[in-house]
Amino acid sequence: MKALIRVALVMVIVPAALTGCWDRTATPIEPTAESCSPDFYKTLPAGKQRDNLVEACMTKGQYRAAAPQTF
Repeated sequence: MKALIRVALVMVIVPAALTGCWDRTATPIEPTAESCSPDFYKTLPAGKQRDNLVEACMTKGQYRAAAPQTF
């Protein structure tokens, strides 16, 4: 009976302790002269955060999507 209670407690405590471990969102890196250098890009892991930084550095925040055209 004690073993069953221990197992039940472990099944409740472990998931509760791990809640939020995978909810970490990376803070966006602001495009600056230092962060827009190719050497800085190489230090970042490949992924969405690096892609967003490269896009922001290349467009300097001035990119606007073209209006759809109808013919």
